Amino acid sequence: MAANAELTETAMRWTLSNASLTITIDKSNGTIVSLIDVADGFDACRPDDENAAMIGGLRVADELTGETFCDLSTESIVTVAEAGPGPDGSQQVVLGKQFQGAQFSARVTYRMEADCLVWLAELSKREGDDRSVRIVFIVPQPSHRLWGPMHDPFIDLQPEQPIMIRHGLGHGRAVASQKRAVPVGLLSFIREQRCMALALPVEVPNVLVRFMNNADEGHLNVSNSLAYAQDQREYFKVSYDLLGLREGRPTRAGVLLSAHDGQWRAAMGWYAERYAKYFQPDPGIRDHDGVYHGGRPFAGEEAEIREQMKGRRERGVRWTELHGQLERELAEFFGTPDAVILGAAYFGGPVYFGVMAEKHHTVYCYENSHSNLFMGAKAAGMDIKTFAHGDLDSLRAQLADHQGPPPVIATDGVYSICGEMAPLAELKELAGQFGAELFVDDAHGVFAVGPTGRGAAELCGLAPGDATVMGSMSKALGCNGGFICGTEELVDACRRSPAAAGSAVPPAPIAAACLAALAIVREEPELRDRLEANTKTFRAGMLDRGFDIPAGDHPIVPIMLGEATLATRMASMMLDEGIYVIGFSYPVVPKAAARIRVQISAAHTPEQLDQCMNAFAKVRKACKK
Repeated sequence: MAANAELTETAMRWTLSNASLTITIDKSNGTIVSLIDVADGFDACRPDDENAAMIGGLRVADELTGETFCDLSTESIVTVAEAGPGPDGSQQVVLGKQFQGAQFSARVTYRMEADCLVWLAELSKREGDDRSVRIVFIVPQPSHRLWGPMHDPFIDLQPEQPIMIRHGLGHGRAVASQKRAVPVGLLSFIREQRCMALALPVEVPNVLVRFMNNADEGHLNVSNSLAYAQDQREYFKVSYDLLGLREGRPTRAGVLLSAHDGQWRAAMGWYAERYAKYFQPDPGIRDHDGVYHGGRPFAGEEAEIREQMKGRRERGVRWTELHGQLERELAEFFGTPDAVILGAAYFGGPVYFGVMAEKHHTVYCYENSHSNLFMGAKAAGMDIKTFAHGDLDSLRAQLADHQGPPPVIATDGVYSICGEMAPLAELKELAGQFGAELFVDDAHGVFAVGPTGRGAAELCGLAPGDATVMGSMSKALGCNGGFICGTEELVDACRRSPAAAGSAVPPAPIAAACLAALAIVREEPELRDRLEANTKTFRAGMLDRGFDIPAGDHPIVPIMLGEATLATRMASMMLDEGIYVIGFSYPVVPKAAARIRVQISAAHTPEQLDQCMNAFAKVRKACKK
């Protein structure tokens, strides 16, 4: 893979190069003093510009002691250096480094492959208590024009305007400065007809990574602060946050650098080709085998589907009969007078609270409910009060003290992070006692639980009129879109609300798929029986293997691990075993409560469940070494 990489050496420096990139490293401290695009000789360190000349290096923040150690400012000793061939024909420089006063040691690797530079840092604890650290790569900034795969892809970098772009943890109620996020860990610095890509190596687990210019990486929010005065040189930084440093368990971070013709498309293509198995996963994952709770083979023969859709294509946008039919069948299925479909279940909170806010000024919301509930209530101007997990006494006391128009009680039907059912029967009783409306976001319950698949409300014994239920068609049904079921008056107001009017309904082919999937839910109850059996098998098997799993019956099964880095690492290693699971850590879940969430499907075979459980045991054993 890296046969074209070369290594040269002088008394003071190492130089690594391939066909597109050359980097020079200072032997005394391991800093980057030159980063050249071979195509036109441009040096990203800009040595000829006295106001912009840069070097690159490593910065480590010890969050236990509050100390920061940096190649650019802290005295360090290179304890060992190895330069020579690396894996797969690459050439590399590996440095052992000790920062003065640090209770950890660093191992820094610069590895030049045929298509990119791999820059890695590994920290090992030498003494003291376990701690959290932040590893920051200070990267020479080739240009002020930046592209990233996000909603506003082009950014003009200015020293006086701090920029932070997140990759990793999601923040549902983020403030404006936190909203930039990239789903793919890749940015491109654009210079006319060339670009230099800065990317994250997928094989290095991460919890939260932030890309920044002069933003202060000491704060998760940029807070409009500068890390240096405007007359000093500017850098670009990649910050790996929330890393754990434990006895006998090093922590790693890394970045990739590459140069390309053209602009962002070439860089994106290079990254997708490098990690083809992630962009084009195993066919079993690509075809969604086992992804959805109600997993089932193709809903009908292709010719049958074509016949059903025949003629609709000729009428263009006049496919509304499908949407109307879907709303009628959803209302009939859930036993309500009417239903409205939405482009996504996430619009449920904004639509519902936008309607209710006129007569209901306060909402009592379970503190860990999905962010659409908080976003919707906040946008509607409602007074939001919260109650803790399982603390119904607190909610009862708040309701007893409530003054003003009747409030709304809002909750998830199934707590999606832990797979636990909400106490809907008790909440219904409180709503009746205090004259409140009960609103349930049952995205993870509908079609998956309940005797007939009508969700957590049915499972808890609620009648159709006891609560207003919103749900998702992207979970158990494996389709797309959301819906709200309720009275004709409420649903009609929801249809006319600004939030619903401003969001498109699912396309007609998706509506047709939802109708077909809903028919399966009604006509094939054996799928729910199989889902329940698979869930019991998996939960029992994981408990037998010594894993910590909270009690419950839902096909969302949390594997409790505690450490954020452990959850991220295990999830990555599980993918190498051919199993796709997701790690969750703070602030999505409480600190020290990181977990991997597994979603069981009716489509899973006993052999696949055994494979998954055995893979978990294998990966856990490997992580303990």
